[in-house]
Amino acid sequence: MDGRIIRNFAHYYIMYRTTNNNDIDKMRRLYEQFYDRLFLYARTFLDDVEESRDVVSETFQTVWERWQNDVRDPGSSYLYTIVRNRCLDRLRRSKASINYREEAIHSEAFSNDEEVQEFEKRVSLIHQAAESLDEPGRTILRCTYYDKLTYRETAEKLGISENMVHKHMLKVFKQLRKLLSKEMLNNDNR
Repeated sequence: MDGRIIRNFAHYYIMYRTTNNNDIDKMRRLYEQFYDRLFLYARTFLDDVEESRDVVSETFQTVWERWQNDVRDPGSSYLYTIVRNRCLDRLRRSKASINYREEAIHSEAFSNDEEVQEFEKRVSLIHQAAESLDEPGRTILRCTYYDKLTYRETAEKLGISENMVHKHMLKVFKQLRKLLSKEMLNNDNR
């Protein structure tokens, strides 16, 4: 488990001495279940990794504070909505990002848990397809999409030419289209 949440729990435990240990355990389980997914969701809005982590941490802080006021067990759509709204608030404050992320501002939040589950299922399919790629395509995909490096930065990091990164990405996109179309067809038939 991430050390940040343990420090946060220690801080909040001191702050709320009357807190029940069950609440701390529930919060820890909620964190373990949703942190990675919420972080990836925040990254769809924000380019900055640390800013995305901050948004997710603030989301868990909000949930924790609500639990102190006897509001229990937020649904997953509630967590995603908090993350979305906090990301949009940050984008609104950043003049450079407003034009770049205009479509995100007009997107709709998840209205129920089924939409969240569908989103998570699609993200899971994409991750499975990405993990099934051969090397160096998998590593190049991670660098360019997960780490948000340019082709030039990826090439420098891996010690290959920018042209090779481009060629590998063309191959990766072709493989992903093929893998994902098979997966989507299989899921539609279920």
